[in-house]
Amino acid sequence: MTPSRARSSAGLHGDPPGRGSWRQLRQHDRDEDRRPAGQLELGELLAQEADAIKYHHERYDGKGYPDGLKGEEIPLPARIVMVADSFDAMTSTRPYRSALPHDVALAEVLRGKGVQFDPRVIEAFSSIPRTRITEISRYYDARATSVLGDGSRGAQAGTEVVTCKPAVEVDC
Repeated sequence: MTPSRARSSAGLHGDPPGRGSWRQLRQHDRDEDRRPAGQLELGELLAQEADAIKYHHERYDGKGYPDGLKGEEIPLPARIVMVADSFDAMTSTRPYRSALPHDVALAEVLRGKGVQFDPRVIEAFSSIPRTRITEISRYYDARATSVLGDGSRGAQAGTEVVTCKPAVEVDC
């Protein structure tokens, strides 16, 4: 049940809630049998995102960190983030080197198939048209430049926070 539906069913329309109403509102996240099939609760979504962040340095061959997970032991979101993050790192200018061209970075990612990266994720990534990859990269490079002013990727005081519309709408 979503918080807005929980508030509504608990009678929280603007009048101060009573004890029973607050109790019902606090139970909304435990009411799994009323949740529509496939709907993620916020805690579940954040747990998947936390796993993607935590494990995106694991390698498909098990030689990564922090836990040395291998293959399918690595959560799928982390395997996806690993490829995207690696490609972004290679195609972004760093203080110690220039950005690599997309075709060079793509060749490097393909070379890591089955060793560093999940072969299925690499197949999916390599099926994205090169023009679309270029378009996406230009969009985010332009956003970073306009938000940070100097094109750097580091956060600066007083800068706008960049947010992106999620690929899947989640009712929280």
